[in-house]
Amino acid sequence: MSVSHAPDSCSLITGRPDVGVAGLRSLVGMLGGVADPRMARGVRHRIGAVLAVMVLAVLAGARNFREIADRAVELPPELLALAGCRVHSLTGGHMVPSAATMRRIAHEVDADDADERVCMWLRGEAMATANTDEVHGEPPRRLVAVAMDGKTLRNTGRPGTEGGEIKLFSALTHREAIVIAQVRIPEGTNEITQVKALLAGVDLAGVVVTGDAAHAQHTTAAYLTSERGGHYALTVKGNQLTLLGGIAAVLPAAAPGTEHHVTEDHGKGRIVRRGIWTAPAEGIDFPGAAQVFRIRRDVFDHLGNRLTKEIVHGVTSLTAETATPEQLARLVREHWTVENKSHWVRDVVYREDHQHAHRHRSPGHGHPTQPRTWPPTPGRDHPHHPHPATHRRRPNPNPAHHRSRYQHKPTLKFPWPSPPPNRSGEADPAGTQVSLRMLDLVDSLRVGGECR
Repeated sequence: MSVSHAPDSCSLITGRPDVGVAGLRSLVGMLGGVADPRMARGVRHRIGAVLAVMVLAVLAGARNFREIADRAVELPPELLALAGCRVHSLTGGHMVPSAATMRRIAHEVDADDADERVCMWLRGEAMATANTDEVHGEPPRRLVAVAMDGKTLRNTGRPGTEGGEIKLFSALTHREAIVIAQVRIPEGTNEITQVKALLAGVDLAGVVVTGDAAHAQHTTAAYLTSERGGHYALTVKGNQLTLLGGIAAVLPAAAPGTEHHVTEDHGKGRIVRRGIWTAPAEGIDFPGAAQVFRIRRDVFDHLGNRLTKEIVHGVTSLTAETATPEQLARLVREHWTVENKSHWVRDVVYREDHQHAHRHRSPGHGHPTQPRTWPPTPGRDHPHHPHPATHRRRPNPNPAHHRSRYQHKPTLKFPWPSPPPNRSGEADPAGTQVSLRMLDLVDSLRVGGECR
């Protein structure tokens, strides 16, 4: 369903069925289950309506709280009704939450609870899509590919400190590019130790997990295959020298023309040629290993001159009957969907690393379609603010500095011998002095030191 007022073929305005209505209702119902950080007394807008309006505003192009408030009042009434906004008793129109309300909820909401609920909802949507491929005329997928990778949120550490930024570890489906799980990496550790926490709520039956060379660990492979019944496809580099040596010894030489599968891409003024060799993982001491592979990437310019050459090795638990060389090459290449369709979108489109208004648990608000993506503006509660609320500047020793705006101004006395009377005919002592704000008016009435 569109966030625009312009009617189209998928809008309630035209009266035609809209496939997005059911999804939006499901989203609002899921957001309604997030714990409300406010006191029950005096709540005017339900937590689900507030979060849903914020999501719609961000999808409409808002990048900070001011823009979220502006976009919210411009949303079509049909969307506001589906979001569960209150109806005004007199006008009958839908009321949207104020900017202060949305800012307060975004800062105070339990980020871990919201993240878990949103990822669970997205996971259900992604798996439902994978199971309904036959409806759209596509062959059903035997395996669902999920990429796991970490990301550092810049500008979330205190000034002058290094390594204190918040780090997130997420799992994303290759085909739909949907984040189905996300956790925060504790300080003092890395993403390798958080694989179990990340995939604890994900059903790994019929799922192949892809990862970079950092995850080529025995404990990770054993957890994915033996404990969870899933599969893996991992690249191997110099951090596992014994495993890398064993894979290189099993595979044939990477000579051009002997590949098991080759692809060529032409674009951006260059030619990229990718070839893959596979072999059974015989004698490889790695949990669940069934095949090993080698990928060679050659980059040429438009004249055919070679620019670069790269060779990558890997191991997978998928057998030759389950995954062909072409499928393995696609798994390795599509693993970087997490960089192109998640990290890039958050960094460039939503400018996540440029937001500084993180407070309490709000840093780490992650996926663009999740309520953890609010891009707020700088505030005094953030440690990056030049004069945060917890670090006030020293008071000025000059007493005049603490006076109000007009108290330190010089005063002017009228030349009358006695105070002028007020409208009631009584003397007005306060009339003997006039603030400097009226100095120009009084000067314009004086001639030769006397009033006209």
